[in-house]
Amino acid sequence: MAPDGILVVGYGSELRGDDAAGPAAARRLAEYGFSALDVHQLTPEIAERSAQARVVFFLDADAGLAPGEVSRERIDGGASAPTLGHYATPAGLLQMARVAYGTAPEAWLIRMGCDRFEIGDGLSAEADRAVSRAVEEVLAYTHRDPCGRGSETQPADTEP
Repeated sequence: MAPDGILVVGYGSELRGDDAAGPAAARRLAEYGFSALDVHQLTPEIAERSAQARVVFFLDADAGLAPGEVSRERIDGGASAPTLGHYATPAGLLQMARVAYGTAPEAWLIRMGCDRFEIGDGLSAEADRAVSRAVEEVLAYTHRDPCGRGSETQPADTEP
C-alpha cells in the first residue's frame, strides 16, 4: 500500500475494446505513484487490500454514460450492499472488508463513458478521453499535481 493509503482498482476486459478503460486508468495512475491494481474482474482478494487503504477508487467502463464522459459516486459498503455471488461489486468488496477485516475505507466509483465493447484491441478516442478525465478526477480529489506530487509539495523550480 502506498504511504498515503490510497488504492486504485481499475477493472475490465483487455480483450473487449473500451472495456479496458478501467485497467488503463489504473496503469496511468500507477505512473503517478498510486498503489494500483489493474484486473480483469473484481475478486474477493481485493477486499483485503481495500481494508488496508484509507481511500479506494474503483475505475470502470460504463456503456450507460455518453462516450468520453465521467461520473464519480461514493460507494457505501454497508449492510445493504450486495454479497458476493458469481461476480463481485465494489460495494460487496467493501462489505466483505468490513466483515472480514473489521474496517472499510472511504470509496468511490469512477465510471467512464464508453461504447465499443466488442472483441478487439485498443481504446476508442472517446474511451481514451474518458480515461484521461478519470485520471484527472483522482488527481484532483487527492490534491496531486500532474507530476505526481502531493499538494503540500513545492514545485521543483521554487524555493520552499
